[in-house]
Amino acid sequence: MTDFVKKKIVEKLAKFTKDLKPSDISLAVLTGKGVLTNLELNCDFITQVLQLPPWIRVARVMCDRIRAHVPFTNLRNDPIQISIGTVEIEVTTATGETAQKSSGNILDKLGSNLPSKYGFSEKVIDGMKVEIRSIVVNFRDPAYRARLEISDITIQSTNPEWNPATLAHTRYKTTDEESVIIYKMCNIGNVKLEGWVVDDEEGKEGGEGAGGGGGGEEK
Repeated sequence: MTDFVKKKIVEKLAKFTKDLKPSDISLAVLTGKGVLTNLELNCDFITQVLQLPPWIRVARVMCDRIRAHVPFTNLRNDPIQISIGTVEIEVTTATGETAQKSSGNILDKLGSNLPSKYGFSEKVIDGMKVEIRSIVVNFRDPAYRARLEISDITIQSTNPEWNPATLAHTRYKTTDEESVIIYKMCNIGNVKLEGWVVDDEEGKEGGEGAGGGGGGEEK
C-alpha cells in the first residue's frame, strides 16, 4: 500500500520536480505523515509561476526537506500542515538565445485543469498551513552578486479578525455566491539582503553592501 501511494505521489509531482524517486519519500499512510528529502524543483515551472522577466533565469532550486501531516479524520476543520526546511535558489541573468528559450506555457496547462466549482478538495488545499525555515536566493551576474535570505515564514488561514481559526471560519461566500473570500496571513521572521560588485580587472568581488530587517507581517 505504501509503495503504491509513493508511486502516485511521484506521478503527481513529476511536472514540478526533477528526478524524484519513491525512495526519496518517507511515508506513514495510517498516521497521515510523510517526508520528502533532497527535492530538486523544475526551474521552468518556478520561472513561469513567478512570472520572471526573460532576462532572469532560475538555474537551480533545491529543498532539503518537506514534511507533511494530513489530518484525515478532520479535514473539514484542521489544516494540512506543510513544514519546509531550507530552500536554496540559484538565479542568473540570461542573454541572447537563452533569454528567448521557452519550454511552453506551463501556467496555461495548469489553468486548463482548474475545477469548474469550488469543492471539498479546493477547500482543503486552500486551507493548508505552510511553515518555511528559510529561503536563500543567490543571484549571479557578470557585474555583481546578491544574496537574499528570508527566514521563519508562516502562512496560515485566519478568520476576518486575522486570528487563527478552524477552516470553516476562514472562508466566506460573497452575497451572490459566485466568489469565495479566503483569509490568509503571512508572518516573516527576518529578511537579509546583501549585494556586492564584481571587480573584472582583479577577478575579485568587492564593494559589499548589506541590508536587513526583521519582524514582518503581510495580510
